[in-house]
Amino acid sequence: MTEAEVGAASLSRYGAEPWRMSSADYLDGVRADTDHVPLSGRPQGTSWDPKLAEAMTGEKVAVYEEAVADTLLQEWAPATYRYTGESR
Repeated sequence: MTEAEVGAASLSRYGAEPWRMSSADYLDGVRADTDHVPLSGRPQGTSWDPKLAEAMTGEKVAVYEEAVADTLLQEWAPATYRYTGESR
């Protein structure tokens, strides 16, 4: 199962909301990393953001979480502290 298929299944099956799964996020990830792996397989639709599929088809490279981990953690950490009530 591709990442796009996992995303679509999570959204439809569990009512998940997209987080950092937009075309802008993808393009930021492409610019953040220079060590790209080419996308393989057939293009997948991205119902939550049709421009994402277009961007991926145009760029033809994968963006892995590790390449954007700093951005993800900066956004995620404050939300975790708010939820648990723990201080840094």
